[in-house]
Parts: sequence; structure tokens; C-alpha cells
Amino acid sequence: MAESEYGARHFPGAWRWLLLLLAGGWSVFQLLVVKVVDLNAIEVRCAHLAFGLILVFLCFPTFKRDGWLGRHLSRVPGLRALGRTDSPPWIDLLLGVTAAVVAMYYVLDAEGVAARQGAPSTRDLIAGGGLILLLLEAARRALGPALPIVALAFMGLSMVSESLGPVAWREADLEKVIGKVALTIEGILGKPLDVSANTVFLYVLFGAMLDKAGAGAWFIDLAFGLVGRMRGGAAKAAVLASGFTGIISGSSIANVVTTGTFTIPLMVRAGYPPVKAGAVEVAASTNGQLMPPIMGAAAFIIAEYTGLPFHQVVIAAALPAVLSYLALFYITHLEACRLNLAPVPKDQLPPVKATFMRGLPYLLPLGLLLYLLMIERISPQLAAFWAIMCLAGIMLIWRGADALRGGDRLLPALGVVTRDFGAALVQGGRNMMGIAVAVAAAGIIVGIVTLGLGGKIVLLPWPET
Repeated sequence: MAESEYGARHFPGAWRWLLLLLAGGWSVFQLLVVKVVDLNAIEVRCAHLAFGLILVFLCFPTFKRDGWLGRHLSRVPGLRALGRTDSPPWIDLLLGVTAAVVAMYYVLDAEGVAARQGAPSTRDLIAGGGLILLLLEAARRALGPALPIVALAFMGLSMVSESLGPVAWREADLEKVIGKVALTIEGILGKPLDVSANTVFLYVLFGAMLDKAGAGAWFIDLAFGLVGRMRGGAAKAAVLASGFTGIISGSSIANVVTTGTFTIPLMVRAGYPPVKAGAVEVAASTNGQLMPPIMGAAAFIIAEYTGLPFHQVVIAAALPAVLSYLALFYITHLEACRLNLAPVPKDQLPPVKATFMRGLPYLLPLGLLLYLLMIERISPQLAAFWAIMCLAGIMLIWRGADALRGGDRLLPALGVVTRDFGAALVQGGRNMMGIAVAVAAAGIIVGIVTLGLGGKIVLLPWPET
């Protein structure tokens, strides 16, 4: 599961420092553009995509050696290195750097690209075509083949669009498709990437910081303390822990990685069949992406396209999210009754009151985030920024106070905080690379729709309801 989210490569020596520099630098860049560095929207989008692309090419091998493609390609001596998981081969480093350069092409020649809209030069077409191909390859590595296949299908449809019957529109040649998709702000560099660059990243970073501060483990302990003594308490605790973790994580896979390590073995020991224990964890973690306020990239894109304030999206999502967890809670109860499972022994459960009090500092930045979103109603970007600053301050004060109470020196404690903060910056970048590539690839589909398909669908004679 962790390899699906962060890539299968393990970076030795200098490669590790390169990964830390890129992922951590990406997080620092995203924080700086909120309040410190003044960049326009296109510059932020291009830099955001460049970071995501180079990280994907470094972290994800060309193929998995245990997959169908890997089993065949790994037999070829010249291609075997493409599946290695110890360090990136030189070709992946070259592809990553090339992808970053073509992602920044719009910024490097902004005036020229704008002046040549509708009549791109050969250099424009090479850069735009390279961006599309490298983006699709990055999406295949990080997400699998489905999204690249759909994007390629839409591009193919635009070239035979006059034969599509009721939704036929004027056909576009390859030059026009590349120009629309890669060289305008209506395709790859469109609204989905803007939402990812300006909003989603900060919430993912906030969740990574909470996890590094210990909030993930605290949520798990609190869930087990609250419901562990119930019938089928292990599964119910898994559901509750995944719901809590969903508050700070917009990724279903990251939710499984965080909670499943503890909950699945405990469910098996409590009597659940391994398959059902895994199913409970996956279902609960998938629903975690529905839990406000983060909800992955989808909620922010919904707010952007509909023009609704983000707090209204959060309110609308809250009830379905809670109902989905109540349904899972009830399903685990029925399964526990059917299997006649006993509760988790009390001596194996954390004390509820002490556990809750231990995690009160984690609630302060979450409370601030909700207050700024729901009461002050400032932008989601600024709300996340101030929540991150609040959490950083709490980590500093909390660890310092613990050191002073324990009679330890203050400087080493501050060093631990600095290390945790740096690890959170790196984790935030690694958590975002798949999301950035996904929304950029989805921008290909959006760009093709704006070529004419969208208008035709709107004008179709839909039956009355």
C-alpha cells in the first residue's frame, strides 16, 4: 500500500538527499507562495507540476517486477534497470528533468506562447507534445493505466469528432489538440491544477504534519478506547479510527497505511477472517476521503467549478460522511454478532480519559482550521496556512515544555521538533506527487471537452423528467 502511494524506490546515499531536497523544497515553495513570494497563478501551477513530475519519475519505477509487464521486460538485460527499486536509473532522472523543463515552458516563454496562440511554433509543439507524453507516462506509473487511456481516448475522439453523430463537432488536428491541451490554461494548466497548487497541497501538508506530530496514533488509541469493549470492538475501532484519520488525510491509501498496520492484525486476533479484516479497513479508509474538511482534491475542485464557498461544500459533505460511517459501524456489528466475537480485553485498551487529554493539543489547529473556514470564512488556502503555522508553534512549545518538565536540555528537544517538521515537509511533497499528476492528466480531458464536446452535450435534446 505504501508503494502505491509513495513509490517503490528506496533511495540510498546521495539519492536520499535529492529526494529530501525535492519533496521538502516543494512544500517550502508552496508555503512561501501563500504569504512571502509573489508569483502569478500560471507560474505557481507550472512549478507545482514540475515538482510533481520529477518526483514521480524518481520514485516510481517504469514497471513493477512482480507485475505482468515487469515479468516480461525484466528478462531483457537492457530494460531490467527500469524496474529497479534501490535507486533511479539515469533514464528516469533524465525523464524527470525533461518533464520539469517542459512543465515550466509556458513560464519560460510566456509572452511568446501567448503571442502565438492558435499558431504555435515548432518549438511550442515539441514542448507541448513532450509535456503530454511525459505527463501520461507519469500518470501511468503513479496511478495505473486507466486515466492515461481515458485521456488518450478523448484526444483520439477530437480527431474523428465529425463522425460522432449527435455530439459531432469540428475535427481538430494534432497541432490544435497540443495547443489547446498543453499551451493554454484550459487544459493541463487549467483549474484542476490551480486547485491542487493553491489549496490541496496545503491541506495534505497539514495532514502530514499532524501525523508526524503524533495525531494519527492518537486517533487510533482514542478509537480503540471508545469502542474496543463493544462486541466486535476491533472492527468498530478500525471504522472509527479511519473516520478520525480521514479528518486529517485526503488520501484513502494513506489512511490504510496509517491505521491498517494496527487495526487489521487486531481484528484478526479478535476472530475476524483475514479477508474480512482487510475489507473492513479498506472500506473505512476509502470513506475517509469523504470526511471533511480535507476530502482530497475533489471537494476543492467542486467548489472551484460550482462557485460555491468551500464551507458550503464542507457542510454538504458532513452528513453523507457521517452516515457512511454509521452504516459501516452497523455492518461490523452484524458481522460480529454472526461470528459471535468477544470484545477486546480491557487490559489491551488505552484509557479513554487519559488518551483524550493527551491529544488535546492536536485539536487546537483543527479547531482553528474549522473556525477560519466556517466562522471567519476566509479562503481555504489562508485557513490551511494559518492552521499549519499554529501546528508548528504547538509542536515547538509542546516538545519544549516536555523537555523542561523532564529535566532535559531544551536544545535537543528543539532539534527533534525541527527534524519532525522537516520530515513532515518531505512527507507532504511525497503525498502530493500522485495528486498533482492526476489533476494535470484530468486537465487533458477538460481541454478536449472545451474544444467542442462540452457545448454539444449541453445542446443535446435530453428527455424531460
